Amino acid sequence: MTIPGRLADRLRRAVFFARNPLTILGAAIATSSGLTMVGFWLAEMTRERPVHPYIGILLFLILPGAFVLGLILMPLGLIRRRRQMTAAGSLPDVYPMVSLKEPELRRLLTLIGLLSLANIAILATASYRGVSYMDSTQFCGTACHSVMAPEYSTYLDSPHSRVA
Repeated sequence: MTIPGRLADRLRRAVFFARNPLTILGAAIATSSGLTMVGFWLAEMTRERPVHPYIGILLFLILPGAFVLGLILMPLGLIRRRRQMTAAGSLPDVYPMVSLKEPELRRLLTLIGLLSLANIAILATASYRGVSYMDSTQFCGTACHSVMAPEYSTYLDSPHSRVA
């Protein structure tokens, strides 16, 4: 089988197995958490004061985790559906034809490629912002080490608090 033939076969299989609730749920989780993260990042950039520490934990640590969970659920749904169909003996010998000559499919593949690049950018930004947030004195002094309130208060009154 030629490389274009293998690619077409894999594409037919992916399209066939993608129609399952787990993959759709993963896409919904990744999309909603990704859009929420980007929206909050934009809103946070326009704020004059920093985000509350516990809201920051949600925005910079938990929401990116939900985003990654959604990305992981999508291929797991494909694998799960294939295993279920194999166990039931209902795995087709021939998958429905998928032609790259169809403009709808080419647009879908282009969209998937662009969204994959967007996912990489979102993950990179989320990682950077999460680490930056956890490295901030506000996070350390108010969210993590609340038992260190006297030290954090002293820090706020020291010349070091004015250093970025």
